[in-house]
Amino acid sequence: MENTTLTPLDGPLLVEPFLAHADYLALGFTCGDRELDVSRFFARKTYINDYGYALITREVIDVLVDSLNALNKKTQNGRAIDAGSGSGFLAAKLCAKGASVLAVDLYDYSKPNKSRESKGAGYPIHKSYQLDMPGDATILIRNMEDVTATLLVWPPYARAFAHDVACAMHPGQVLFYCGEGQGGATGNDPFFDEVQSKRWQPLDDIACRLNAFHICFPLIHDAWKVYLRLEDSP
Repeated sequence: MENTTLTPLDGPLLVEPFLAHADYLALGFTCGDRELDVSRFFARKTYINDYGYALITREVIDVLVDSLNALNKKTQNGRAIDAGSGSGFLAAKLCAKGASVLAVDLYDYSKPNKSRESKGAGYPIHKSYQLDMPGDATILIRNMEDVTATLLVWPPYARAFAHDVACAMHPGQVLFYCGEGQGGATGNDPFFDEVQSKRWQPLDDIACRLNAFHICFPLIHDAWKVYLRLEDSP
């Protein structure tokens, strides 16, 4: 089934990837019925396996593309890094709309890895749409001069990855974070302590535009937050 559009409860948003599998129709975006909400929650596992943790709408893609292109114009050959990109689905959609984004992850999810899966490393993702550089995104962020922004979508809460990414960023760069708040299922406490410090300025106008078009699975409370890395105090 192609080009299926669903209407979520809070507006006529178009969900990517248009729910190509019949299982996703159980998500029930057009109804607030509790039974459908439960079905929608259990369909989440299939969605994660195929695409990742965050539900992405066309409108969120458009806001991200506009924001990233504006940032990239400020630097010659500027580009963003999708840190811990997982399936690379988000990066692929952004690039298809004209943004310059590198998908970077330690793991290539197009290749089965029984050792990784047995250790619970990485994400339970079974597909890969884009992977530009396998490896540690923090090293690239720290050393590449043309990076203008970092996308950090559903970083693990049990590891220091989100904190390491934030600490690797340079003044003038922008962090686009999608996940739950402190104490939730994404990002550890040191990460939230870092982005709430005086080294960062929240860009609430961009975050509000993203969240106006963001939707969640039931019982999931993720949202977009955007931060500008400030100059270090003397």
